[in-house]
Amino acid sequence: SLPPLGTVVANLPSTQRRRVMLAVSLVADPPILAWDEPADLVDEEDVRRIESLIRSLSSDHLVLVGTRSTQFAAHVARRVLVLNRGALVYDGPNIEFGTLLPFRRVEVTFSQPVAPERVASALPLAFQLTVVNERVFRIRFLRTDPKAAFLLQHLLPVGRIVDFRDLPTDWAPPPPPPMDRTGTTPPNTPPFPVIRG
Repeated sequence: SLPPLGTVVANLPSTQRRRVMLAVSLVADPPILAWDEPADLVDEEDVRRIESLIRSLSSDHLVLVGTRSTQFAAHVARRVLVLNRGALVYDGPNIEFGTLLPFRRVEVTFSQPVAPERVASALPLAFQLTVVNERVFRIRFLRTDPKAAFLLQHLLPVGRIVDFRDLPTDWAPPPPPPMDRTGTTPPNTPPFPVIRG
């Protein structure tokens, strides 16, 4: 619902301001709509409404949406262009975009040597574990997965952590799972292998 006529838009809460801006952009029924972060600063219910609006408008309008949210893009876009530090790193259908979601990489240093299997078994998400040395591990996982505090909570029982740092974003697709002699992926293969080296 929109605020009453005569209300100063600048005085509205951010959610209502966003609604007014979207409504104003639709008044002239332009063939092309360009929205920057339409789902930013709104609650989850409004995000779903905006997603639904974009999907319904896209049948007879060209809707261009700028967003930092990979989840939002995955829900509304048929075609996705991804920019990373000014460079185009992906241009293609939404279906393939899911395999190229940005990966978060962290480096964890334990005070004592730790077996890679202990680190791997403590992680509750799809990951790739790289063993730097017996104390230092790099973990790569989807940026949409849990936050650092959640990851730390699962790693603390493994050993005393003396350093935990983010590494630069990684846009490369994950390595394929290992194949057996028949050319098929063995059952219960984790999505990411443990890499030593």
